[in-house]
Amino acid sequence: MIISTNRRGFLRTLILGGLALQLPFIFHCKSNDLQVITLTIRDKIFLINTEFLLNIMQILLPKTQQAPGANDLKSDIYYLWLLNDTHIEESRRAYLAEIVVQMEAYFVDKYKEDFSNLTLSEQNDAVSSLTKTKWGEGYLSSIMSIIIESMFANPIYNCNTDKAGWKWLNYQGGFPEPQMSNKYPEILTITQSRSIHEK
Repeated sequence: MIISTNRRGFLRTLILGGLALQLPFIFHCKSNDLQVITLTIRDKIFLINTEFLLNIMQILLPKTQQAPGANDLKSDIYYLWLLNDTHIEESRRAYLAEIVVQMEAYFVDKYKEDFSNLTLSEQNDAVSSLTKTKWGEGYLSSIMSIIIESMFANPIYNCNTDKAGWKWLNYQGGFPEPQMSNKYPEILTITQSRSIHEK
């Protein structure tokens, strides 16, 4: 509903615009069976409903016969690790956490029940209704940006499994690819150590 059938062309345009050069690195992504995780950012506690987050992402980028969906890319896991990455500015992490909390509260208030209890059609309509609010379109845009980022994540981080996003976009990742010994955040430790010794 929000994503057009010409997603591939749209994403190629973003790549040409230099998006791939600005992607943040991520922590090692692991599956998380917890439905709700608790995060403290800037002394504020956020309760992140992981099922809700994945549902929203799958609506924004559903799986098709030709293209992977957010679930295939593990975009939700990517999102959660961004929230936990202390190398990212607290203001961004807090904003990303607030997005999930506010949207979930909005839907509960509007529909008087959990988002997961709505039919798929109702969920699509609910997400569309967000674009009519002053804040919703910006929130959805931020989430979509992270879904796109997850397409470019190296599979060593257990996101973008089997390079599904790369294959769909005919994208060639950076070479040489990171290994376990020099992936993020290990590479930061290596570079910081070298910097100290060079002084």
